[in-house]
Amino acid sequence: MKITTTTLTFLLVFLAGQVWADAVMLQPHRAVYSAKLHKMRATGNVATVDGTMIISLEKACDGWIFAQQLSLDIGLSNASAVRQEVRFAGWESLDGNSYRFASRQTTGGQQSGFKGSARLGAGANPGQAKFAAPETKTIELPVGTIFPITHTKELIEAARGGRRMDPRIVFEGSTVDGPQQMTAFIGPVQLPKPQAETALGPLAMRPGWPVRMAVFPVGSQQAEPEFEVEVLQLDNGIARKMVLDLGDFSLLLDLKIVKPIVNSGC
Repeated sequence: MKITTTTLTFLLVFLAGQVWADAVMLQPHRAVYSAKLHKMRATGNVATVDGTMIISLEKACDGWIFAQQLSLDIGLSNASAVRQEVRFAGWESLDGNSYRFASRQTTGGQQSGFKGSARLGAGANPGQAKFAAPETKTIELPVGTIFPITHTKELIEAARGGRRMDPRIVFEGSTVDGPQQMTAFIGPVQLPKPQAETALGPLAMRPGWPVRMAVFPVGSQQAEPEFEVEVLQLDNGIARKMVLDLGDFSLLLDLKIVKPIVNSGC
């Protein structure tokens, strides 16, 4: 999930095939998305989905603080309903070497979650992640592993450089099995459509790229990914639109409100 800077003057300087001279700048912000059913599997029992996702990104003196809250009301084909809530909070150091995370998921009254910290190794040494929940466990992070904010920055850098595929090993803390291989397939740059984006304000009036992310276990040779997500990734790190594959169904998340968060200063 993903974040950066903005101004309406982009029309003067952002052209297809341009040279992107400036560094990637993530925009601290708070974004609200509507959540609707996109597609459902023939074997699934989901009939309707309605909900909201809220994402925030703040820059502190020592790192990036990010949070996500997803609330869904899921109607099933047997006329029953399930309430699902997912909360995630993370902190990543400005140099990208340290990471802390905590998550909680509640589905039909049943709770689960993860909590821990991680640090990359120096040079050619592997890193380490320590889980405090759901169990006490320490796992090794292979050389080349990155954390979520660094992944967002490097994905945007790859897109701006014209790359069409960007494979990375990413640790988010969403499973005690360790980091995941995330391969991004990046489409051509898209300029914003003024009529569609004006109501959202200048943070959404940015060029971006359609990205399809396939997620595999590290070292896996399987042909089918465990999970896929599609996102229209703006150059400032904000996701304009997302499609999340949740197994029995996929979820369409459409940006409705986005506001900047002013840094408090150090």
